[in-house]
Amino acid sequence: MDNAADELAALAVRIREALARRDPRTAHALMAERMRLALAIAKTRERDERAERRAQREAWPKCGAPRADGKPCEARTMWVSGEDAPRTRCRHHGGAQSPSVPRIRPTSATERP
Repeated sequence: MDNAADELAALAVRIREALARRDPRTAHALMAERMRLALAIAKTRERDERAERRAQREAWPKCGAPRADGKPCEARTMWVSGEDAPRTRCRHHGGAQSPSVPRIRPTSATERP
């Protein structure tokens, strides 16, 4: 990454020199080259950040709850904001908090489904 930053600095100097010589074509070509290099650096940073997030996500523990087919659940556990560590279960097996909504029971036989 340092090499790319040095390259950007060198291009900036060459652009200033071309502008001082009043050579707009060279300056324009150098600015376009600088823009391509800056975009390449940004894409590299973004790719590195995505790889880091993926590695962090894969490091989370798996749920492990028994599924209907008998195999352990392989979903990642829930990580609730404000908590220091992930929960022990995925959102399907009790890791997410469900809202406590009171159940309304039918009062007569005609209201029952």
